[in-house]
Amino acid sequence: MSSDEPGWGRGGGGSDNEPRPPDRPPQRPPQRPQEGPPDLDELWRDLSRRLNGIFNKGGRNSGPGGPGRPGGDGPSISGRGAAVGLGVVAAVLALLWLGSGFYIVPEGQVAAILRFGEFRYMTERAGFQWRLPYPFERHELVDRSRLRQVEIGYRSNVKNKVPKEALILTGDQAIVDLQFAVQYRIDNPQQFLFENNPAPTTEDLIRQVTESAMREVIGRRPIDQILY
Repeated sequence: MSSDEPGWGRGGGGSDNEPRPPDRPPQRPPQRPQEGPPDLDELWRDLSRRLNGIFNKGGRNSGPGGPGRPGGDGPSISGRGAAVGLGVVAAVLALLWLGSGFYIVPEGQVAAILRFGEFRYMTERAGFQWRLPYPFERHELVDRSRLRQVEIGYRSNVKNKVPKEALILTGDQAIVDLQFAVQYRIDNPQQFLFENNPAPTTEDLIRQVTESAMREVIGRRPIDQILY
């Protein structure tokens, strides 16, 4: 076969002297761009569309730039929709604030109602009650049915003596070691809460009064009457 015949050489029509095209590297598939942080503008537009759908029924306001504010990219919150939204939020907060005034008085207890820190009235009926929410009113519960106890001369166990309280002088100048307890219930919650001196505490006050009364009784009698 002659070199002049068609089909000779590379490409089916060229000669050996023609330059060969350079080999092209294999093409790689296009890579997806790495996802970056979400676009804040897109998030704001999405939020605006959702709020308009709730408060403005799909965003009826429109302007030269399309629905929403003039020149904007999408719907935005209208003045009326924002007012309705704020009204709903305010109503929910008001209901929660009013609901904080409900309280429960357990059986056997009473509630003292204080208005701006001053005692106003006593709630003795057990169950679900309501008062003005804080900061107008608050309540304090007092258990009138519980039997309370104060120890004199010991604490929790007679082996844990308190010599300052237990040693008492008798009428014949002898010393007796005496431990006892006082049990009581609260009869007047108002006096218990508000008519006691803040220092000492109620328990310490009862202990001091009881110890003084017992020392007076022991001091009038001889040791034999006290022991036997």
